[in-house]
Order: sequence, then C-alpha cells, then structure tokens
Amino acid sequence: MSHSSSRIISSSFCPTGYNPFAYQISSINKSLKPWLLTSYNNSIIIGQVRKTFRQSNTISITHWQHDIDSSYPNCYPLPSISCKPCPGCSLNSNRISNHCTLEVSSILSTQFFGRKSNNQLKLNANYIDLIQSTSIKNPPNIPPLPFINITDSLTSLLFYNNTASSNLLQIALANKSYKQFTFFTDGSVKNLGTEQCTIGIG
Repeated sequence: MSHSSSRIISSSFCPTGYNPFAYQISSINKSLKPWLLTSYNNSIIIGQVRKTFRQSNTISITHWQHDIDSSYPNCYPLPSISCKPCPGCSLNSNRISNHCTLEVSSILSTQFFGRKSNNQLKLNANYIDLIQSTSIKNPPNIPPLPFINITDSLTSLLFYNNTASSNLLQIALANKSYKQFTFFTDGSVKNLGTEQCTIGIG
C-alpha cells in the first residue's frame, strides 16, 4: 500500500487491466440471511436477501436507505452512517407488501454480514471496501473478443474412419456457417479470453 490510511495500492503493483471473468456467480445461501451492497441506476443499494432466482442470476432484496458518502477520501476512520428500512421508493417492485423490495444482480453484488439493532443496520464491514469491491465488477466497457481459429480437419486425425467420425465431420462442416457458439466446461478451460484459449473434452 502507498499509504496506511488511504490504503491505495502502489502504482508498481496496480494491474494494467481487469479480469472480466473473475466474477462471483455462485448462488447465495438464503438461510444465512446475508446483506448485499450493489450498484443500481448509479446509486449504492443496500438490502437483505429475500429470494434468489438462479436462472436469471438475480436476487430479491428488502431495500434499506443509507446516507453513505462515497466521495469520502479516506478508508479509516470512516464517518458513521445511518441505515434503516426504506418505507417505499420509486425502485419498489411491490413483491412483498409493507416492504420496499427490488431485484438486483447477484453477479454485481457484494455480500457482507450485518446486524440489526433498534431498526438500524450496523455494517460489520468497511463500506468503502464494499463499494470498491462492487465497482470493479461493473467494468466501463466490454473487452474485445479474441479471434479463435477453429479448423475442420481434426476429425479424421483424431478418430478412425467410421459412422461416428463421419457424423462428427458433418457436424463440423455445418458449424462453419454459425457465427456464435456457447461452450460449457467443467473447469479444464485455460487462458480464457485470449487467443491461446484451450478446453478439454471428455
């Protein structure tokens, strides 16, 4: 760190870019009743998990209002904040009566533990760290896609000539007309996002 209180990373250690694939997309355990901080319509949103929607990677949360000043320059000491249940605002999805709820992205959210006391939320976390952790998951632009050359001559090299290999060759020839593909992997993929990207098959 370049300074003990601002906790700014020294320039010699700063990464030259960001990793768009290093996002947390695992489902959140609702039984733990975690709290989330996320960005929504350019605003900092805090809420408690109510329901997860795995197919859309979104979470329904109860919205809590806060008075966080994200422009505060130092990480320590932080000014105290007030965080209390939102009585209802324009973001309310009206999913639950008597609660302001909204649906947010689970990918672009940061979990933290909090405790409620006298209808106030106490964050067991440094909220500047939470904001920074959330902001790096919201890249300002999408990196250019790599060009990966796919050859159509591997079938005859990998397999003996039989009915199955003939079918594979027909599939390979048919795939040449497609522009976009979706791949699923069990973790054998290497160098994701580069022209050296490789993937194993079973």
